Amino acid sequence: MRKAVLPLFCVLKRSEAYAFFYEVLNVSKKQWERKGKYLEVKVIDNDVEKALKILKNKLSKNGFFKELKLRRAYEKPSVKRKRKALEARRRMAKAARRRRYS
Repeated sequence: MRKAVLPLFCVLKRSEAYAFFYEVLNVSKKQWERKGKYLEVKVIDNDVEKALKILKNKLSKNGFFKELKLRRAYEKPSVKRKRKALEARRRMAKAARRRRYS
């Protein structure tokens, strides 16, 4: 039988886990709720590993890990503007490619 290793937020109580995420992302509970960032993953048949895989996938698609990486260090406003402009250009180019092939 394989032993499941749970990450920190699975070992914590629900309120402690939320406090952990608020602290990591440096946002208040109201800001978190306003963004609609609550995710729910149901554990079926005590298959915690599958639930963690689903949770990781949802967090990845939600942009959680990207935001976490960006908030590790201070980002100057000028660098932030340039990054956002580059992301917008990439999105527009991707949308244009999709329209061209549709």
